[in-house]
This record gives sequence, structure tokens and C-alpha cells, in this order.
Amino acid sequence: MTTEHDFNPSAYQPMTNTELDAWLTSFRFAAGAARDGAEALEKTLRVAVEAQQLVDETAYAEAIRDLGNLDRASARKWLKALRRLGLPADLEARIDDVIERRNTLTHHAHTHFSAIDAMRRGEDPQAVIQRVQAISTDCDLLCKELFRSSVYPIVERTAGRSMQSLLDQFMALDIDGIENAHTREELRAARAEVDAVGTPIFR
Repeated sequence: MTTEHDFNPSAYQPMTNTELDAWLTSFRFAAGAARDGAEALEKTLRVAVEAQQLVDETAYAEAIRDLGNLDRASARKWLKALRRLGLPADLEARIDDVIERRNTLTHHAHTHFSAIDAMRRGEDPQAVIQRVQAISTDCDLLCKELFRSSVYPIVERTAGRSMQSLLDQFMALDIDGIENAHTREELRAARAEVDAVGTPIFR
């Protein structure tokens, strides 16, 4: 939020209506991407916790002991569970930071992500957009890091194969030959996601 101390009258350059409309469009797009990124991070945190069942059911049960309804657990609750499973402190701090930024965007956008406040400080309003975009970028990077550090090693150990070989097998799967229609659709969606990202995050 801009304070009287922050205000710089000589730097204040109001937007035209056209510029404001363009800014709002960019902001909405960036905020939507941030929301999607945060949802993906929450799901990834859950996957990282639940993967522990494959190697240590006791540790998993202890980690989720106070999460309540797992389908309604927040990202912070899953992060707490993952901390109990030995998540490195630096990675935990980065995840907690991006969750906090996402929550601020959700609940206090008008005070912390204001183009008008930015202009009053003499700041380029596009810098506000960049801060919002950084949320989705950081969520994506953290998802990849969590999969590499907390999910894939467990899957590889359990399957006795590398993630790349498992991916190759999945991509070669004859989905049309699967009888269950729901399973076919889920597998097609998963394959489309792999196709969309090109080189997957297994490496």
C-alpha cells in the first residue's frame, strides 16, 4: 500500500483509459495463471506426501495425523506434512513464501498489487504485473523440484526402473485397447499434458 512517505508527486503519470484497460487485462491473465500455478503446487505437495506410503506407511500416517479431510487440506497443511517427512528447510521456505504471495494476491490485491499505488511511487505499473507473473513461475519451478526430489526417487525405487523408462512405456501404451472408458479418458488427458510440455519434468 502506498503511504504518504512513498508518494512521489513529480513521478506520478496517470494512465489513459486505453492503457488502464490493457493493464487490467494483463493483470487478470497473470492472476489467473498465479491461481492455476498455486493449485498445481498444492496438488504436487499432496502427491509428494502420499508417495511416502510406498516406502513408509507409518511415517505417512504420522505426517498427516492432523490434516483432517485430505481433500480439503490447504497447501500450508500439506507443506506441514511434508516438513515432517524431512523436506529441506530452504525448499520449505521457498514454498511457504510463494504460498504467502498467492494468498496476498487473493485477499489483498487492491492494497499490494495496485497500479495506482505503483504510479504514485514512480514505479512502472508493469512491475506489478511482473510480481504477479513471478508467482506462477515460482510455483512451476517448485512443482518440478518437488517431483524431482520427493516423488520420482520413490517411484523409481519402488518400480526398479527410471522415470524415463516408465514414461516411454506410458507413451507407448495402447490407450484405445483399454476397456474402461473413464480410464481411457484419464490416460488421454495425461498423455496430452506430456505432449504439451514437450520434455517432461522427470530429468
